Amino acid sequence: MIERLHLPFPPSENDIYANLRRVPSKRYKTWKRVADNELLAQRRAKNIKPVLGPYRLQIVLDCGKRIFKNGNRRVIDCGNFEKAVSDWLKHNELITDDSFCEGQSIEWGWVGEGMCSVTVLPTNRVALPSQYREAAE
Repeated sequence: MIERLHLPFPPSENDIYANLRRVPSKRYKTWKRVADNELLAQRRAKNIKPVLGPYRLQIVLDCGKRIFKNGNRRVIDCGNFEKAVSDWLKHNELITDDSFCEGQSIEWGWVGEGMCSVTVLPTNRVALPSQYREAAE
Protein backbone atom coordinates (compact mmCIF):
# COMPACT_ATOMS: atom_id res chain seq x y z
CA MET A 1 0.00 0.00 0.00
CA ILE A 2 1.16 3.49 -0.73
CA GLU A 3 0.54 5.70 2.25
CA ARG A 4 -1.05 9.02 1.58
CA LEU A 5 1.23 11.11 -0.62
CA HIS A 6 0.90 14.88 -0.54
CA LEU A 7 1.45 16.34 -3.99
CA PRO A 8 0.93 19.71 -5.64
CA PHE A 9 -2.51 20.27 -7.11
CA PRO A 10 -2.44 18.46 -10.49
CA PRO A 11 -3.25 20.03 -13.83
CA SER A 12 -6.60 19.27 -15.42
CA GLU A 13 -6.71 16.65 -18.14
CA ASN A 14 -7.51 19.56 -20.46
CA ASP A 15 -4.19 21.23 -19.56
CA ILE A 16 -1.84 18.23 -19.83
CA TYR A 17 -1.03 18.57 -23.51
CA ALA A 18 -0.10 21.66 -25.49
CA ASN A 19 -1.59 20.46 -28.77
CA LEU A 20 -3.29 17.53 -30.46
CA ARG A 21 -0.02 15.63 -30.91
CA ARG A 22 0.13 15.02 -27.16
CA VAL A 23 3.13 17.22 -26.50
CA PRO A 24 3.26 17.75 -22.72
CA SER A 25 2.40 21.32 -21.73
CA LYS A 26 4.77 23.52 -19.75
CA ARG A 27 2.38 23.46 -16.79
CA TYR A 28 2.28 19.64 -16.83
CA LYS A 29 6.08 19.36 -17.01
CA THR A 30 6.43 21.79 -14.10
CA TRP A 31 3.86 19.89 -12.04
CA LYS A 32 5.62 16.56 -12.66
CA ARG A 33 8.98 18.02 -11.62
CA VAL A 34 7.55 19.44 -8.38
CA ALA A 35 5.63 16.18 -7.70
CA ASP A 36 8.86 14.20 -8.25
CA ASN A 37 10.63 16.37 -5.65
CA GLU A 38 7.75 15.85 -3.20
CA LEU A 39 8.01 12.09 -3.73
CA LEU A 40 11.75 12.12 -3.02
CA ALA A 41 11.20 14.02 0.23
CA GLN A 42 8.34 11.74 1.32
CA ARG A 43 10.20 8.53 0.41
CA ARG A 44 12.80 9.39 3.03
CA ALA A 45 10.14 9.73 5.74
CA LYS A 46 7.72 6.95 4.71
CA ASN A 47 8.19 3.37 3.63
CA ILE A 48 6.70 3.82 0.14
CA LYS A 49 6.53 0.64 -1.90
CA PRO A 50 4.90 0.19 -5.30
CA VAL A 51 1.59 -1.58 -5.70
CA LEU A 52 2.10 -4.42 -8.15
CA GLY A 53 -1.22 -5.48 -9.62
CA PRO A 54 -4.83 -4.43 -9.07
CA TYR A 55 -5.47 -1.37 -6.90
CA ARG A 56 -7.94 1.31 -5.87
CA LEU A 57 -7.00 4.97 -6.19
CA GLN A 58 -8.10 7.69 -3.75
CA ILE A 59 -7.45 11.35 -4.58
CA VAL A 60 -8.46 14.28 -2.38
CA LEU A 61 -8.10 17.70 -3.98
CA ASP A 62 -7.73 21.01 -2.12
CA CYS A 63 -11.27 22.35 -1.95
CA GLY A 64 -9.91 25.89 -2.01
CA LYS A 65 -9.14 25.34 -5.71
CA ARG A 66 -12.70 24.21 -6.43
CA ILE A 67 -14.15 27.57 -7.37
CA PHE A 68 -11.24 29.10 -9.23
CA LYS A 69 -10.58 28.42 -12.88
CA ASN A 70 -8.42 30.86 -14.79
CA GLY A 71 -9.28 33.62 -12.33
CA ASN A 72 -13.02 33.08 -12.71
CA ARG A 73 -15.20 32.04 -9.81
CA ARG A 74 -16.84 28.90 -11.08
CA VAL A 75 -16.98 25.31 -9.90
CA ILE A 76 -14.58 22.95 -11.66
CA ASP A 77 -14.97 19.21 -12.24
CA CYS A 78 -12.78 17.11 -9.93
CA GLY A 79 -12.85 14.18 -12.38
CA ASN A 80 -10.52 16.01 -14.77
CA PHE A 81 -7.53 15.66 -12.43
CA GLU A 82 -7.14 11.87 -12.24
CA LYS A 83 -5.23 11.37 -15.50
CA ALA A 84 -2.21 13.46 -14.52
CA VAL A 85 -1.97 11.65 -11.17
CA SER A 86 -2.34 8.14 -12.65
CA ASP A 87 0.24 8.78 -15.37
CA TRP A 88 2.63 10.23 -12.78
CA LEU A 89 2.20 7.16 -10.53
CA LYS A 90 3.03 4.88 -13.46
CA HIS A 91 6.00 7.01 -14.56
CA ASN A 92 7.44 6.77 -11.04
CA GLU A 93 6.77 3.01 -10.92
CA LEU A 94 4.43 3.31 -7.95
CA ILE A 95 1.85 1.27 -9.89
CA THR A 96 2.41 -1.32 -12.59
CA ASP A 97 -0.07 0.20 -15.01
CA ASP A 98 -3.16 2.37 -14.73
CA SER A 99 -5.14 -0.41 -16.44
CA PHE A 100 -4.96 -2.27 -13.09
CA CYS A 101 -7.12 0.41 -11.41
CA GLU A 102 -10.29 -1.32 -10.24
CA GLY A 103 -11.91 1.75 -8.80
CA GLN A 104 -11.24 5.31 -7.82
CA SER A 105 -12.49 8.00 -5.52
CA ILE A 106 -11.85 11.65 -6.35
CA GLU A 107 -13.19 14.28 -4.02
CA TRP A 108 -12.72 17.78 -2.66
CA GLY A 109 -11.36 18.15 0.87
CA TRP A 110 -9.01 20.00 3.20
CA VAL A 111 -5.53 18.70 2.35
CA GLY A 112 -3.46 21.88 2.39
CA GLU A 113 -3.52 24.92 0.18
CA GLY A 114 -2.71 24.10 -3.44
CA MET A 115 -2.21 20.40 -2.67
CA CYS A 116 -3.79 17.01 -3.20
CA SER A 117 -3.42 13.71 -1.39
CA VAL A 118 -3.08 10.39 -3.20
CA THR A 119 -3.50 6.92 -1.72
CA VAL A 120 -3.10 3.66 -3.65
CA LEU A 121 -4.67 0.60 -2.02
CA PRO A 122 -3.97 -2.90 -3.34
CA THR A 123 -7.03 -5.06 -3.93
CA ASN A 124 -7.26 -8.75 -3.16
CA ARG A 125 -7.94 -9.74 -6.72
CA VAL A 126 -5.33 -11.47 -8.82
CA ALA A 127 -4.27 -9.66 -11.99
CA LEU A 128 -4.84 -11.44 -15.26
CA PRO A 129 -1.64 -12.56 -16.97
CA SER A 130 -0.73 -10.28 -19.84
CA GLN A 131 -1.68 -12.80 -22.56
CA TYR A 132 -5.27 -12.87 -21.24
CA ARG A 133 -5.51 -9.10 -20.96
CA GLU A 134 -4.30 -8.75 -24.56
CA ALA A 135 -6.85 -11.32 -25.76
CA ALA A 136 -9.65 -9.45 -24.02
CA GLU A 137 -8.77 -6.20 -25.79
